[in-house]
Amino acid sequence: MGDLIRRKARGVDMRDVLPMNLSDVWHAALELKRQFHAEAVAVAATRADQCFGRGDLDGFRSWSRITHAIVELDRAPPPRERH
Repeated sequence: MGDLIRRKARGVDMRDVLPMNLSDVWHAALELKRQFHAEAVAVAATRADQCFGRGDLDGFRSWSRITHAIVELDRAPPPRERH
């Protein structure tokens, strides 16, 4: 636990150290959709490829999960209006 606190104190984002949970994946997917619209899948896939290229397999897995979540968001039907 002390090591985690020291990493945080040095400015390391714990999301870069620990695997992402499902809530984080969906939050990231929604944020990328908000920022990049139709390009969100390409942005996430590019980041996954970059992580893989530098040997960051945890980052690759996280970005791959985000990419798949964006694809699922794109496939979901639009929300129905309530009357």
